[in-house]
Amino acid sequence: MPLQPGPQDNEFARAAALRTQAERRLGADRAAPPLPNAGRLAVDYQLQQHELQVHQIELSLQMEELQRSNVELQRMRDVYRDLYDLTPVGYFTLSQDGRVLEVNRAGCQLLGLEREALLRQRFSAYLDEASSVPFVLLLRQAFTNADAGANANTGAASSDPPQQIQPSQAELTLALPGRGRAFIQLDVLAEPGSNPPFLRAAVTDISALKAAQRAVTELNAGMEQQV
Repeated sequence: MPLQPGPQDNEFARAAALRTQAERRLGADRAAPPLPNAGRLAVDYQLQQHELQVHQIELSLQMEELQRSNVELQRMRDVYRDLYDLTPVGYFTLSQDGRVLEVNRAGCQLLGLEREALLRQRFSAYLDEASSVPFVLLLRQAFTNADAGANANTGAASSDPPQQIQPSQAELTLALPGRGRAFIQLDVLAEPGSNPPFLRAAVTDISALKAAQRAVTELNAGMEQQV
């Protein structure tokens, strides 16, 4: 069975490829030949000059690669921001004590507030009283799951696939001034090993689903009475 290349092998291959590219940009695949009848010092000087030029080109190539990476990173960040803001599901980043660290546009619309007004506020402030305790228990379960998953992955063999942490879920009720109540499904997933601890939450408005379930229940109850 052939051995898989390790990180050190990949680094050597990358350095060799960079060296080859620098040599070609300099216009030679190898060091220039010594001058005729040149002494040892002259040959050494010529080789050092060549190495210095190659090294300068390598630095230039690395800078170009870094610039390309930064441009691509910025592009992906913009794509992520657009997807984060344009999705119809409310996304929140919450601290360990349930404060809002980040929220997308759908989350703002769900709570009827601007992003600046939501940041650093406790998410539980927008829940009805009956949902407060289930919300706290949900956060605690999410962080417990993250710690357990991180410990399991730390103790696992390097060949074992990393253990996937499953989101925790609960159905809660929003109580919004002037807007009444809304039923939501809250899916939370804590980030293992984060410092400070935080979790990501997806908030789905299930008020229409709950209304349809009530209508079906009432219809079935009415039919039973008629029978």
